[in-house]
Amino acid sequence: MQKLITTVFVAFFILVGVSSAADLSVTLNVNKGPEVDIQEYKLYTGQSEQEVIDKTNPAEQIAFGTPDTIPDVISYGYTVQVPDASEGSVYFGVTATDTSGNESGMSNIASKSWDFLAPAPLVISVE
Repeated sequence: MQKLITTVFVAFFILVGVSSAADLSVTLNVNKGPEVDIQEYKLYTGQSEQEVIDKTNPAEQIAFGTPDTIPDVISYGYTVQVPDASEGSVYFGVTATDTSGNESGMSNIASKSWDFLAPAPLVISVE
């Protein structure tokens, strides 16, 4: 399971589907590690890297099955609700669980930032 910590990583590609100012859509691509007995991948999210590392928020199962049925690359669509006229970031991490119930350490942390703030008004003068 220790090998998995260094080999499972999250590649992060954006489908930048901003269907409204409050929806931010991303696609997470998780590459399967070399372990042959993985049965589940869990996604952890947060507003900081530390929230992901500490598993502050509940995990979301992104793949489950027998080791033979989990694909080599798991593409997972995720939509984040963000406030209008805001800016910030969301962070993602993934763990793997084997058939004995052992959960790996956290993958690398990937993030996506957004900026829905309008620029500040300009100041003009007339002479």
